[in-house]
Amino acid sequence: MATYGKMALTIRHADALERRRAGKGNNDDRHWSDKPLSEMKDRDWRIFREDYSISARGGSIPLPLRSWRESDIPEPLLQVIDEVGYTEPSPIQRQAIPIGMQNRDLIGIAKTGQSSSVMKIKR
Repeated sequence: MATYGKMALTIRHADALERRRAGKGNNDDRHWSDKPLSEMKDRDWRIFREDYSISARGGSIPLPLRSWRESDIPEPLLQVIDEVGYTEPSPIQRQAIPIGMQNRDLIGIAKTGQSSSVMKIKR
């Protein structure tokens, strides 16, 4: 309740989401795919992982790949990826490649046909 002079005003919000939005001044409601990489927040990465059914366990897990071109993959490898015809990384590639590029061990589980065999070639 807010008081203005002698008048009291009660603000009611329809639901929990509306209450949360009212409490945060600069909420960015854009979908992660509409944002540049530099504007991605923790919430965006959480939604990204949910969108691709990516789950990871361990410490200091790097962010997944949104696209081949936004990655730290060297240009000669990106050219090969283009030549082979991979337009978008598969879900397992999105998370496993950044982990592999840190020279860390990983165990990846994916459905057959998810391009997981490409990951075996990398090491």
